Amino acid sequence: MNEIVLRKVKVVDPGGPHHDSIVDILIRDGVIEKIGERIVRGDTPVVKLDGAHASPGWVDLRAHFRDPGEEWKAGITNGLDAAAAGGFTAVAVLPSTTPVTDDRAGIHYLLRQAQEHPVQLLPLGAITQGLKGEQLAELHDQQQAGAVGFSDDQHTIRNARLMLLALQYSAGLGGQMPVMVFPNDPDLARGGQMHEGAMSTRLGMKGLPPLAEIIQLQRDLAILAYTGGHLHVSTISTAESVELVRQAKARKQHITASVAAHNLLLDDGCLARLRDLLQSATTAARPGTHRSPARRREGRHHRRHRERPPSG
Repeated sequence: MNEIVLRKVKVVDPGGPHHDSIVDILIRDGVIEKIGERIVRGDTPVVKLDGAHASPGWVDLRAHFRDPGEEWKAGITNGLDAAAAGGFTAVAVLPSTTPVTDDRAGIHYLLRQAQEHPVQLLPLGAITQGLKGEQLAELHDQQQAGAVGFSDDQHTIRNARLMLLALQYSAGLGGQMPVMVFPNDPDLARGGQMHEGAMSTRLGMKGLPPLAEIIQLQRDLAILAYTGGHLHVSTISTAESVELVRQAKARKQHITASVAAHNLLLDDGCLARLRDLLQSATTAARPGTHRSPARRREGRHHRRHRERPPSG
């Protein structure tokens, strides 16, 4: 029997009995056995670290493992190992693979590859065949195989009728499977390198207008109001989008949303010295323009999980 005591750990568990309290945690053979203000266990090793926090396992809803097809970029085992090291107990894997995960066999492959790993892999099936936005994928087959939702990753579904059908069909599947979209009008955003504003003009870089996100989100919300179903909006980056989501919730539409961590921490002022490592594919503005600090805090209320920045 192996035991360890974590001393003076702050618990982050909204809704739980120990949320925001500082406690000791007794772990026995990898399982939490006791939580209390002061735990003394004789010779049991004690770990005490400044700033230590404990929380339920995190869920990542946008992971690129690139398996099958480009396993050298990540791979299922390596990706799940990295998730475990970072405190994630479940990872939703995007269908951007080669071939695209858009059928029953693709979902089965992902689950089979991950079945022995302690981190749960949650397969996301493609909305459209090959992520091409031309014809719906076999949504029912993917759901029956174990898909937990549908996404075309960062590919915008330009065809409004196709988006309408995706929401209608998914609503008919058990539990209202979420249709996950990346709100971005590709024509308005084409060639954009950073948030469109004073800083992009100063640096001579083509801007990404917030309008590209807002217009696409407005269209999808209008379709959702017509069809019903569950729409999940990934990585919103503007105050206007937060307000649109808030209004949709007030209308009792089934919508969830998320934000990438870098949009809560960075703005276009970080590029003042052309530090290209801070570039992201969203439109977060400087505080006081399209995304003030207050609006950033509001965005947190819509986030149910961690979102990663778009990756290769």
